Amino acid sequence: MRTPTVAAAVLSDPTLTSRQKRTLLDVYDAFRRENAVAEPTPIDKPARTSTSRTTTRATTTAAATSASAAPRTTRRRTGS
Repeated sequence: MRTPTVAAAVLSDPTLTSRQKRTLLDVYDAFRRENAVAEPTPIDKPARTSTSRTTTRATTTAAATSASAAPRTTRRRTGS
């Protein structure tokens, strides 16, 4: 279940004790198992809607950018 490069990196680290290596790999394996269960299959994934956070942020950013890029008009007072 481990990615070979992760296990190899942990196991080859001379600064870690055997117990630390085992613990790191146990935690890594637990996270991988947890994420494998939590990840829905492509069929189960809901379609993105326009109210998603990413879309909202992009729209807000675009609006802020266009507002700041808009030319400003200044009225001049005529002397009297």
